[in-house]
Amino acid sequence: MQAVTPSALNILLVEDDDTYADSVIEAFADASERVCVTRKVRLREALQQLATVHFDVVLLDLTLPDAFDLMGVIAIRKAAPNISLVVLTGSVDATLGSRVIAAGADDFLQKAEVDADLLRKGLILRSIRYARARRTYEEERTKLDQRLRDQHFYTRSLIEANIDALMAIDPRGIITDVNKQTEALTGCTRDELIGAPFKNYFTDPRLAEAGIYQVLTEGKVTNYELTMRARDGKQTIVSCNATTFHDRDRILQGVFVAARDVTS
Repeated sequence: MQAVTPSALNILLVEDDDTYADSVIEAFADASERVCVTRKVRLREALQQLATVHFDVVLLDLTLPDAFDLMGVIAIRKAAPNISLVVLTGSVDATLGSRVIAAGADDFLQKAEVDADLLRKGLILRSIRYARARRTYEEERTKLDQRLRDQHFYTRSLIEANIDALMAIDPRGIITDVNKQTEALTGCTRDELIGAPFKNYFTDPRLAEAGIYQVLTEGKVTNYELTMRARDGKQTIVSCNATTFHDRDRILQGVFVAARDVTS
C-alpha cells in the first residue's frame, strides 16, 4: 500500500484477491502518469478510508468478505457521490454491466478480460479516464440543471410578484399559463385555467376573442378594455396589453397578456 500523493492519480483499490490486487498494482508501475494505489480488502475499510482521504477513483471488486452483488457500488456511491467508480468482477453475468452502471458505477470491467497483457496496455487506465470524464460530465450536468432550476424559480417569482393578471395563450386562444393574480380575478385555480379558452373568463367572450385575433394579426394591442368575470360572478374591468411571443426559431407560440385591474 502506498501513501496518497497530492500530485498523483490516487486510486483506492478494494479487492480481496491478493494475486489479482498485486497484478493491478504492478500494472500501474509502468503507467506514464504518477499513480498511487491504496488497497483495502473489505468494504467497511474502504468506506472508512473515503471518509478521511481524497481519492480520484475507486476500483471495486463486487465480491468482498463483507459485500456482494451491488452492495459495494451503492455504499460507495452514497459515501462519495462525486468520485469516479470502476467495477472489477469475476462474474460472467451478461446483465451485470448494465446493473452496476444503473446503481452508480461509471464503468465496468470483467476480470477475465483484463489479463496481464491488457493491463500492460493500459486497459484499466483507459477505463479510469473514461470514468473520470463521465463523472465530470455528470457533475457539470448537475450544476447546469441546478442553474436552470434557479433561473426558472427567479423568473417564476417575478411573474407571481406582478400586480397584473398575466396569461399565456396559444394561437387557438387556449390558456397555457397564468399567475396568482389571474387566479384571484377569476376565482379559479391555475390547474382549472390552463387548458381552458381565454374568452370564457370575460363578460363578452366575442370581444375577448377579437382581442386575441387582433394581437395575432398586428403583433400587439394596448389598453384593450375587457371585463373579467369570476366564478362567483364578481366582475372586474381590466385594461389589457398583449403581444405575441415566439420560440428561438421565430415560430409563433402564442400571446402574452397583462391585464391590469382598472375598476374604479
